[in-house]
Amino acid sequence: MISGWSRLYLMNSRPVSAAASVFGDLTPDAVLDAVEAALGRPCTNVCRPLNSYINRVYEVGLAGSLVIAKFYRPGRWSTEALQDELEFVDELAAEELPIVPPIRGRDGRLLHEAGGIRFAVLPKRGGRALGEPTPNEWAHIGRLLARMHSIGARRMPRDRIRIGPNHSMATHLRYILDHGRLPPATARRYEAAAEAIRELVRPLFDGVEIHRIHGDCHRGNILHRPGDPFHLIDFDDMAVGPAVQDLWMLLPGRPAECPAELDRLLEGYGTFCSFDRSTLRLVDRCARCATCTTPHGAPANWPMAAWPGLRPTGVRPRSGSSRFATWRNSENESRRGWSGTEGSPEALGCRGGVPANRRLVGSLAAPRIRRLRRLTCPSPFRRLRPTL
Repeated sequence: MISGWSRLYLMNSRPVSAAASVFGDLTPDAVLDAVEAALGRPCTNVCRPLNSYINRVYEVGLAGSLVIAKFYRPGRWSTEALQDELEFVDELAAEELPIVPPIRGRDGRLLHEAGGIRFAVLPKRGGRALGEPTPNEWAHIGRLLARMHSIGARRMPRDRIRIGPNHSMATHLRYILDHGRLPPATARRYEAAAEAIRELVRPLFDGVEIHRIHGDCHRGNILHRPGDPFHLIDFDDMAVGPAVQDLWMLLPGRPAECPAELDRLLEGYGTFCSFDRSTLRLVDRCARCATCTTPHGAPANWPMAAWPGLRPTGVRPRSGSSRFATWRNSENESRRGWSGTEGSPEALGCRGGVPANRRLVGSLAAPRIRRLRRLTCPSPFRRLRPTL
């Protein structure tokens, strides 16, 4: 499965063209010119940059309305992969799902290009991120996801990532090792630990149905508009994978910790699609897969123009040792826990009241949280404000 941290690593290692330098130097004039050329409509002088870690996103003014221009970072996805994303969203909109569909240009296309940079234009929708759902809202979300998955199962995309140990994990593991960012001794230990976990996870994916999914379905990507149904947004990480990938990140904890919320979610889901509860075993196991392919910095971001000054230049021995201890513990816990009964708390990763994967992910997230707290909370009385 893809966790909040690991979503940054599920990127294809494609060559970066000269468009990368243009992408890093996008100006308001260039953005407005691109939108005008794509839509064939004049823009106002409104061009506001919005928060986005990977892409470049701008609020652009048109006569009488505002739109969102999303410029995709070169080298992350192929043209076919971007078309897969936009066509999937367009299919969902045609079936009247509450999403934000891309706007077709004057040439009828969903994906546009300017200076070698591909971008999409979407209508602006106000709202706020989903908070803690009520029991009825859990069922509503389940129905929404089931409708999306039923449409996603109609056909396969041309070039989107496939979630699993034989595809996404293997690809990202090779990318990290082949790009020489880890010291040789560290790389050998890392490869051994990651491969051991991958071999343990591999049998769990046998026979699991996969289809097009959202890929990053956490509460921040569900737009709450009072009086309107929930809207799904940000299909940037659309993937091919099991349905459970789009369910587990919405839950307040591991499946064994929140049975009431899970039951309501699956009750709503069952209105339109059947759900194989045995796939819940993938949640804890594949969180480990995601963790072991996110060692230090986002490797697929290394070619980005602004990234060299931000990324670590290597792995400090002490930091590397602590992380390998975490991975090794994860492997040992997996070997012990996977002998449990299917569907039991042990099989779902919850032993002794503390899920194994929460200990794993928590140990890796703690240093990041401490650094973020130092940056955003100089005063102990200031509340932590997470940034995207």
